[in-house]
Amino acid sequence: MDFIKQRLPQKEDLINTALACILAANTWAILVFLHSFPSLSLQMYVNELIATLAYTLGGALTEAVLIFIFLCGLAVLLPERFFKKDFSAKAILYLLVIYLLVIPYNWFPFKTQIPPLFPPLWILFCVLLIVYFHSKIEHSQRAVGVFNQIVDRVPVLGYFYLGLDLFSWLFILFRII
Repeated sequence: MDFIKQRLPQKEDLINTALACILAANTWAILVFLHSFPSLSLQMYVNELIATLAYTLGGALTEAVLIFIFLCGLAVLLPERFFKKDFSAKAILYLLVIYLLVIPYNWFPFKTQIPPLFPPLWILFCVLLIVYFHSKIEHSQRAVGVFNQIVDRVPVLGYFYLGLDLFSWLFILFRII
């Protein structure tokens, strides 16, 4: 247990990274919900729409927690010099690339238009993006500053979405009971 505590970054970096994961997952979940809202509103009553939004946000919180656990696992498993220094900046970079990798597969208009060669090239592109920006973060304090400015702006919306997600989970639990 001490090994894991040593390898994890500071508490403030962890909190900011968790809030960034929540913000990214919820933003994406709300965009997907709003994309399908017109067709859902024709078929459902208001309470069913609220339940659909609650399930969507509850799933987004679960997704954010899984991505955060993945990023913390990287921090523990990779060498200290690779991920512990400037953890927030690198975690935001990985988070952006993870969503860049996943968006074409989740967004409905792209699902029907993905050519067969697209997935390997897209994954290669995302890996190259990680390598490029990771080297920029390692060698440029300005790049670290840019990513840290993003991290500093995240907590307000992240806490709002966290509260909304927790309320959604309560709504789901009361709906099940």
